[in-house]
Amino acid sequence: MYRILILLFTLGVSTGYGQSKKTVKHFDKGLTFSENKEYKKAISAYLDCIEEDPTQSSCYLNAGIDYSSIGEYERSIEMLEKAMNIDPASYKICTSLGNSFSHVGAYKKAIYYLGQAIDLKEDGLDTLYFNIGNNYMRWGKLDSAVWYYEKGLDLNPESGVIRTNLAYVLILQEDYLAAKPELKILIKDFPKVANNYNNLGYVFYQLNELKSAEYYVNKSLEIDDENSWCYRNLGLIYKKKGEQKKACKYLNRALDLDFVKIWGEDEIKDLIKYCP
Repeated sequence: MYRILILLFTLGVSTGYGQSKKTVKHFDKGLTFSENKEYKKAISAYLDCIEEDPTQSSCYLNAGIDYSSIGEYERSIEMLEKAMNIDPASYKICTSLGNSFSHVGAYKKAIYYLGQAIDLKEDGLDTLYFNIGNNYMRWGKLDSAVWYYEKGLDLNPESGVIRTNLAYVLILQEDYLAAKPELKILIKDFPKVANNYNNLGYVFYQLNELKSAEYYVNKSLEIDDENSWCYRNLGLIYKKKGEQKKACKYLNRALDLDFVKIWGEDEIKDLIKYCP
């Protein structure tokens, strides 16, 4: 049916540090390792920085960011919460905490800290709104997700990722009439993105406009003929038309492209039952 885009902040490490020479030495060493993406070595240096001077929020912050970079989100949260205790008005700490809580599925806490970042009124509010929307979407609170995506688009109407996720949530809500203009804007702005055509085709299928549905799915295949979702959607279109032979042909093509292995059987089981 649709693919979602998730964009989380990619925050660089902080470059502020304390006054002692040893603290500066450990911090600078960590910063060099971070910049070279040697995150474990960087973390070790930041921990040395913390041991030398546990009052420096930048050491905790950078350790937290780098723990997140290697997927150790619980440790990231631990470090970032300590940074927050020292510097509760830091935009970077708030956004980093929000991202780490999002990774562990603590969406309410993620939203809280991203909201705190909004209150600090830094630049990049469209991305903050987008990430809050993503957390609401994952949490299953789709109305709130739509509200935040729309706020993001108000600030940055040219953002393809925000509009893509807005259209996705509208489809989840089965609000196909609202999803249709969003997808048409995406096609206008990003004419070479195959999924936009396929997703609009799916919307037309749900609206029983089968000629338009077939047209847009085939336009998607002109760009990417290996997208198993397109063949699944064509199968659904021909099933609705009552053309079993064509429906099953496209089902088999989707299965040949490992649709079930990649996406599971739920999205295609009705088509499988339809075909002998």
